[in-house]
Amino acid sequence: MSTDPDPAAPASDPAAAAHAPQFFREGFARPVEHGWRWLAAGWDLFRRQPGLWVGLMLAFILINLVAQWIPFLGPLLMALLFPVFTGGFMLGCRALDGGGGLEFAHLFAGFRQDMAKLIVVGAVSLAGTLVAMLLMMVVLGGAAFTAMASGAGAPPAIPFVTGLIGLLLAVAVMVPVYMAIWFAPALIVLQGAPEVPALKASFAACLKNLAAFVAYGVVLMILGFFATLPMALGWLVLGPVVIGSVYSAYRDIFFRP
Repeated sequence: MSTDPDPAAPASDPAAAAHAPQFFREGFARPVEHGWRWLAAGWDLFRRQPGLWVGLMLAFILINLVAQWIPFLGPLLMALLFPVFTGGFMLGCRALDGGGGLEFAHLFAGFRQDMAKLIVVGAVSLAGTLVAMLLMMVVLGGAAFTAMASGAGAPPAIPFVTGLIGLLLAVAVMVPVYMAIWFAPALIVLQGAPEVPALKASFAACLKNLAAFVAYGVVLMILGFFATLPMALGWLVLGPVVIGSVYSAYRDIFFRP
């Protein structure tokens, strides 16, 4: 099992660096209760600088809204750039975790560090989404899929079994894709990992921690329901908490004290 020193350890303090948590590329399996602990740790990162976190989330949402006005290319571009923004957020989380401060510049930090690698991760996510959509289109039929995807009018009647098969096929494609990209931005910007090893390590780490991720997902679904109620304004808080939880899970799974 290979290890690296924690890059967050102060370089000017050899004693601290010597006792810093060690990075393990293979990752560790954590107990199921760690799933909601990651969200709690994300909340802890949020409450250190809540105003700036909300400002960053508002700016990110605005960028997404502007991109949606660009026909076809806008959503594709955001899909490719999403890991780039995520990489910047991971750098911001590390700054907070290391006793520093979050900065608005962290929103764009991924564009200055490992941008090409992060876009590759975005391309993998986009390719998986397109494959899932294609499978659903084949199963449901073009007219039904288009109506469902666009929300324009009621879709033609779809047999329950057919709809279920289409949904399961899409899930079967997207779950492994999300597992591969979940930690990839953090591994790239915080550990300097190449794209493919980062994707493989992320997938393996998620696979080792399926029970914890199920617990994480259940709690997140409940929180997401309540965050959506007041005109989705709760996501201005929950969004940063989720970002912090991804960083916290990365620290928990890939590091041993």
